[in-house]
Amino acid sequence: MLEAAGRILEALRWYRWCAETGTDEDAYARVAWLTDLSGLDPEESIAWLRRQVEAGIDAGTTPSTQAALEALAYLLGDRRDELNAVLSRHYGVDDENELRHLGDRLAYAMDEPRPPEYWDDDEPHIGSRMSGPDPFTIWVGDALVREGRIEEALHHYRSRSDESAYAMRQAVELLERTGRTEEAISWLRRELMSGNERAVWIMAELRARTGLRPEAMRLRTYGVDTDGRTAGPWEAEPPGRLSS
Repeated sequence: MLEAAGRILEALRWYRWCAETGTDEDAYARVAWLTDLSGLDPEESIAWLRRQVEAGIDAGTTPSTQAALEALAYLLGDRRDELNAVLSRHYGVDDENELRHLGDRLAYAMDEPRPPEYWDDDEPHIGSRMSGPDPFTIWVGDALVREGRIEEALHHYRSRSDESAYAMRQAVELLERTGRTEEAISWLRRELMSGNERAVWIMAELRARTGLRPEAMRLRTYGVDTDGRTAGPWEAEPPGRLSS
């Protein structure tokens, strides 16, 4: 209720309390996601999540530690040196490629508040709440990007976006990095109109990154109209009394 009312700092305090007291493991994901979407400085949430992860590692890994680690990976984003240091200690892994793949999968592991269709649902789950893209999607796309073959990488990711949320995100982020944000928006709108429901959430993420966080919140809350544009506010009336 606090989140819906825009009282973000109060909502975050309650989510942290829920996580720390073991009331709700999904609260870690809510902290990360709400921090990101609301445009708050992420450093306080990152520091808090890092403390939760470190305490969990010292005490022995639990599902709660895993949830905190996923949320931390999501917020750290491109700060891979910081994330790799935590992952290396947690998993006992030093290989950079393995750490990178672990970080990618963890960052996209949070399934709340996103619906099931947001995720790659044909992949095996790791731990309690992780799913991720198939290795072919990652390895081919990464190799093409490293070699500077941007158009081929885009074609690869787009061709797999019907089945892979990861591929859709990678295509959008690649278009952003090459100064083609409007092209990304147009493509996502076409995907929305064709019925690809993952595109709703990825469009919301894109809007948030480009400074349109209020529209991102509206998109997440109300969805899209038939033309692929963000829907206006709507309400669902409760059903009338059922006849006996």
